Amino acid sequence: MTARPAAAACALGALFGCGRSADLPSDAHWTSAHFDYWTRATETEACPDILGPLERHFSTLESYLGFSWPAGTKVAYYKFTDGTDLGAHSDCPSGAGACTPGTSVESPTGLDTHELVHAYLFPTGFPPTVLVEGAAVALSCTAASYATPKPTIGWEALASFDEGSPEVYPPGAWLAAYLLDAYGPGPFLNLYATLPHGASAADMDAAVRAGYGKSLADIWAAALAEDQPRNTCIWQCSGPLLALDGQPFDGAGVCGVDTTRPFAVDAEATIAFTANGATGLGLGSCGPVTTPNDFVFAIPSVVTIFHLPAGRYFLQNGSQPGTIVGTADASATLNHDCAAATDGSLLDAANVFIAVPPGDAPWFLALPPTAKPTLAVLEAGGGTAALCTSCAPGAACTDLRSQAVDVVAGDTLRLTPDPKIPWSGFMPIWE
Repeated sequence: MTARPAAAACALGALFGCGRSADLPSDAHWTSAHFDYWTRATETEACPDILGPLERHFSTLESYLGFSWPAGTKVAYYKFTDGTDLGAHSDCPSGAGACTPGTSVESPTGLDTHELVHAYLFPTGFPPTVLVEGAAVALSCTAASYATPKPTIGWEALASFDEGSPEVYPPGAWLAAYLLDAYGPGPFLNLYATLPHGASAADMDAAVRAGYGKSLADIWAAALAEDQPRNTCIWQCSGPLLALDGQPFDGAGVCGVDTTRPFAVDAEATIAFTANGATGLGLGSCGPVTTPNDFVFAIPSVVTIFHLPAGRYFLQNGSQPGTIVGTADASATLNHDCAAATDGSLLDAANVFIAVPPGDAPWFLALPPTAKPTLAVLEAGGGTAALCTSCAPGAACTDLRSQAVDVVAGDTLRLTPDPKIPWSGFMPIWE
């Protein structure tokens, strides 16, 4: 959520909490070229080292967007200890999770990628809310979370959302992310700078025609013709590619900041990540490929197995110390060919998550090699899971979604994805 400076904000009354007596964090102050960072004395997540990722975030977005930044101006970042502290003591509207008055950020998150976009673009302009919030959603790599339900409003309504309206985020995600990805940041930044906040639908259509050579109706129809909004994960996908070479790497990041590392899958493959100590493990896409990015694991040790199409992705994890191992080929663990699923060693972990795309053919996994307890329960998030007596066609199989089953030598796990959803997720639980 963004907010204008005091005079403009107060004109909007209660929306921006004018008249409230804010108690902004001020006990500790860290400064860099583009940031003044303030925290409470009780802050436990962020530390002075966070200025490094903040400066890299600024330079990455500045390079991509090409926005102009006033000389000598700094983002004033007020890091609240948590949502309760923010709700009681910030300038944010009631119920907001964070806000951006001008080039100031007020947030309980150490590096709030959404609010920082608002701060960076504040000197550029203040277009209709659908572009303001849409830009922040797209450039914080969260557009994919608005894939369903797809917006149903017509193009004529895109300019009419009020500031702070929760209904603006889905259409904003679909529109802004499409404009940025399909046409690049140049025309979008010009539109952002020239279209006034109170523009009518006709004004917005005229500005889009001037900048893109197409009507807003055609742009909107093209965006909605796709399966999902186009994420613009510039920050998450920057940096050198991670090697999935089976060698452990340090998963620890800077205090208060999730670490993101891009990697490439050159051809469709089953890959795996094994985390030991590192938490918050998750997966995202650097392109138009859907990923099981809703699955993020806060537990400190987990094995994740994904079957992915070719493309560029990023691995995300929290700042806690620990190691992560990437495996480029885990086809001997998870395979359409039951006879090829011979390596169950990855399933020896205490916490295992498996995600597969939709399809007609089932997937098979070998059982763990060590003497596990004799009962296995497999919980499925979409799709079905069964324990089969062998790989042979017609082998007896028992549904594992609601019961524990005795495991004997020669058994195999069969996973059948749900063809109606982008990803089916499975978690084997050994009892």
